[in-house]
Amino acid sequence: MGLRRLRGRLDAMQGDAHQTMAASRVTLEAAKALLEEIQDGVQIKLIRVGKGTLVDFFMGRIDELPLRIEIAIEEEED
Repeated sequence: MGLRRLRGRLDAMQGDAHQTMAASRVTLEAAKALLEEIQDGVQIKLIRVGKGTLVDFFMGRIDELPLRIEIAIEEEED
């Protein structure tokens, strides 16, 4: 393999690494913002939907878990 070709491949790998790091930084910032937002608390509701029970799901009688999960961020009162 020629040195120019090897250099091109290394440059491409370096570019990919920079893109991955940039995407990671954006993801981490979003996660930090979410954690700050929910620091005051969240409300989680499990709502039964559809037919069947949890036992039916775990026994394989139905294919979908008969629950819906709602997550609400509690607003801070001033």
